[in-house]
Amino acid sequence: MRKLTNLLAITILIGGCSSMKQTSNANDDDVYYSRKDKSDTTSIHAKNNLEYALAHPTTTTTLTLRRCNLKTLPPEIGTLKNLKTLKIYKCKLETLPPEIGKLGNLETLILNTNKLKTLPPEIGSFEKLKYLSLSYNELEKLPPEIGNLISLEVLSLNGNQLTELPQEIGRLNGLTYLTLANNKLSELPPSIGNLTILKTFIIGRNRFDKLPAEIGKLSSLYELNVSGSGAMLQIPNSICDISSLENLYVDASTQIPYCLQSRNSFRFKIIVQ
Repeated sequence: MRKLTNLLAITILIGGCSSMKQTSNANDDDVYYSRKDKSDTTSIHAKNNLEYALAHPTTTTTLTLRRCNLKTLPPEIGTLKNLKTLKIYKCKLETLPPEIGKLGNLETLILNTNKLKTLPPEIGSFEKLKYLSLSYNELEKLPPEIGNLISLEVLSLNGNQLTELPQEIGRLNGLTYLTLANNKLSELPPSIGNLTILKTFIIGRNRFDKLPAEIGKLSSLYELNVSGSGAMLQIPNSICDISSLENLYVDASTQIPYCLQSRNSFRFKIIVQ
C-alpha cells in the first residue's frame, strides 16, 4: 500500500466479502475500504482491517464494520481517541468492552442488527454523542447511565426485547427523535415528560394499556405513533395540551380522547393503521 502523507482521517468500511479494494477521494484525506460483493465468507479480512484502524488511532475518525462475525470489540478500541462515527451492522456482536467509553469524541454510534442483550455503564461516557441507534438487537433493559448522554438528539431502540425504561431517560432533554417500536414495553416512566423538544415519538407495537399523563408535557411533539401499542390503548386527555401535534398514528382499538377527535385544525390528522 502506498504511503499517504498529511492523512487527516481514515475511514474503514468492512463488508462481508473476501476481496478488498482501496479508493480515495480527490483530496486524499479519506481512505475507504469496501467489499466487491455482498457474500458472507470468512472474517479474516475484517480482522485485518480492524487491526489497520487500531494501528492508526490518531487519524481514524470513522469505522464501519459489516457482516464480520465479531462477538465483541477488542479493548484496544479505546485507543481510537478521534473516532467520531462507529457503525457495526450484522456482526453478531454480543458485548461491548468497557474501553468503548474512552471514545470521547464519538458523535454517531450505530450498532444495528446484532445480538446485544446488555450495554455497559460506560455507554454513558459519550458526552458528544448525537445519534445512537441500537435497533434490532436483543436488549432487555438500558443502564441508568443512558441518561448521561447530554448531547443526544436521535435515539433508536426499535426491534429489541425491552420491558422497561429507566427513569434516567428523562434526562435526555436534547432528544428530537425517539423510537421504541417493536419491544415489550407495558409502561413509560413519568420522566418521559421531560423531553420537551421531542418532535417524533414512535412507540407502536408494544404492550401498553395506557400512557402516562406526563406525555402532555411534550410541548414540541409533531408526530406520535402508537399504532399496535396495545389492545384498547388509552391516550390521556393531557395530550390535548400539545398544540404542535399534527400527525397521530393509531389503530382501530386505540381510545382517543374527545378533545383530539374534535380538534379544529386543518394541520392535525389522525391516521388509522
